[in-house]
Amino acid sequence: MKKNDLVDYIVKLLSDKKGGDISVISMPPEKSLFDYSVIVTSTGQRHSASLSDHVERELRGIGIKNIKIEGARNSDWILMDLGDIIVDIFTEETRKRYALEELWKDHEIRKLKEKHEA
Repeated sequence: MKKNDLVDYIVKLLSDKKGGDISVISMPPEKSLFDYSVIVTSTGQRHSASLSDHVERELRGIGIKNIKIEGARNSDWILMDLGDIIVDIFTEETRKRYALEELWKDHEIRKLKEKHEA
């Protein structure tokens, strides 16, 4: 699967589980260790764990095995490292605190889903 198709699939998985305010940041290869950052907001720690579990299970199901996860199940920030793609799952308050979109504002940022649509 091509990287951009995998990013789209991850966005779908997050959206299916009611992840909110989804953004994808394209990183220039000469300036970063990864190509894409997918950022999503959860409704709380339990929701974060559910999003992470769902993405991991589905990606392993299509043969992606090299998934590293940082952040405890009861954490406000879970980071999933797929090598070329990073998935950041934040609670709302923590996402505002770290403001990754602001940090990477000079890069292409696609807003894909607003806050917790039904």
